[in-house]
Amino acid sequence: KESFNPIANVLNEMLADPKIFTATFVHGFYLSDTADTHAAALVVSDGDEQLAKSYVDKIASTAWENRVALVNIERYSPKEAIELAYKTEGEGPVVLADICDNPGAGYSGDNTYLLRAMIEAGVKKAAYAIICDPETLEQCHKAGVGSYIDIKLGGKMLPDKDSPIECKAYVKGLFDGQYVNRGPMHGGLAVNVKKSAVIVIGGISVIITAVCTQSYDIEIFQAHGMQLNDFDILVVKSSIHYRAAFGPRCKRMISVESPGGMPITSESLTYKRLTRPIYPLDEVDFK
Repeated sequence: KESFNPIANVLNEMLADPKIFTATFVHGFYLSDTADTHAAALVVSDGDEQLAKSYVDKIASTAWENRVALVNIERYSPKEAIELAYKTEGEGPVVLADICDNPGAGYSGDNTYLLRAMIEAGVKKAAYAIICDPETLEQCHKAGVGSYIDIKLGGKMLPDKDSPIECKAYVKGLFDGQYVNRGPMHGGLAVNVKKSAVIVIGGISVIITAVCTQSYDIEIFQAHGMQLNDFDILVVKSSIHYRAAFGPRCKRMISVESPGGMPITSESLTYKRLTRPIYPLDEVDFK
């Protein structure tokens, strides 16, 4: 949160100007390889082009001054994140964001590294959204609520990078997989993951879906019979979008870098269309 405050302060200052209709900072999407993959600023004024340009320059210079914080995400391994969650004091749950397995960025949604680490650590009072696994989901629906089943969960879509978790699970609930987002990010959007289930592994309640979806809204839990404050740890597969809904309701949000997932730094990618030079890949003089 703190890294983005300087830009937020500048935007709020501009929006207080009656001549400015809107002002925004576009951080860019580093996983896209286009000539226009970069940050940008947009200001719309009431006919005062010079004022708009001056504000655009102010947004750009503020972003440049904070460039190191903007491109360097504080992140932890699954083991580190679990330990940090239990050390965090305050009211509400801790959110662990599995940022390397974000379906919103095109990844599989069935990465098992974080869940495996939680099981091995004996984590209790945790809710996990989601593992996309149609095979295990079908097994749950056939067995029925109240059944104990032997499963091979997740790790199927990219077997060269992951492997299923083999364990016994309790089928706690079966659902039609439909709910409506109610938070600030896409509030009112109807979501349909075809069908879903909640299983319990040790002290962890895991939502299984038939369709990958980014779990950025609290309704993913509530629609499956879970209230956020009943848990000490919540897991979401989302990088940024979840922050708007979960931030006000949790005591900390921790970014988790799971092995075998999508790259989360531009330096680890090979671009072919990107306009160069560009920070942080190149030395750039901002003018």
